[in-house]
Amino acid sequence: MKKSVCQFASRWSMIRKVMRFVTLFILFSFAFFSVSIMIVDADSGSFEAEDFVARKGNDDALRIESDGFEETDVDGNTYTISNASGGAFIITPNGVDGSGTWIKYELTVQGGSYYWWARAIAPSVSDNSVFWAFDISDAEADANQEGTVTNIFDFFEKEELRKFYTTDWFVYPLTSRNGPWPGRELDQYPADLPETIDELIPTPTATVELAAGKHTLHIIYREDGTSIDKFYYSTEPTHPTPVQRAGKLTATWAQIKQAK
Repeated sequence: MKKSVCQFASRWSMIRKVMRFVTLFILFSFAFFSVSIMIVDADSGSFEAEDFVARKGNDDALRIESDGFEETDVDGNTYTISNASGGAFIITPNGVDGSGTWIKYELTVQGGSYYWWARAIAPSVSDNSVFWAFDISDAEADANQEGTVTNIFDFFEKEELRKFYTTDWFVYPLTSRNGPWPGRELDQYPADLPETIDELIPTPTATVELAAGKHTLHIIYREDGTSIDKFYYSTEPTHPTPVQRAGKLTATWAQIKQAK
């Protein structure tokens, strides 16, 4: 009798171990499947600023330049632009009137709510913005109807952000000053701003709704002295775009957040 009881207890213990293993396997499989779904659902990408498909206006505005280009800021100081992605970027040099100039990009997305960023150089309040709009006609870009179909993409326009002006590349979240899109500049940055730009991590809040399929993005001249290197987009706000200074790759936004 005692032997039978011991055998039953041993078998029951083994059954419990098997059941525990099966339960853990199911939970792990479900978690892995869920993460896989999240990865598949996220749609992100990037494209070089020099890879536009059409342009109109002054050939000296929103033009393509390469690493080593020397620019002069509003105070007459010369600085060299380097470390551009792919070795090239677009710029309207200081002193160039780009009125009526635009460039157009085409992209295809899966569809959803997209966060956008631009890797740009904006050294002062006089050199820190362009107009932008998705899916408008070239005629609308010509008319540049600010406040109805186009928005202003500001790079540190607000007084609180001007201490971060730099002649190095920085990845700016998409903004709108007074156009139809709701992405006001200060809403895209933390309320408690750090002291230096190296510590500044944007916190984008507004998204662009894009249906599945092909879309256009117009970038329209607004100020000279502004350079743009690359555009990024993602359905996730922590898309790991590089936060890079001249000659230094610090980290990705996601890695920085995980480290804190």
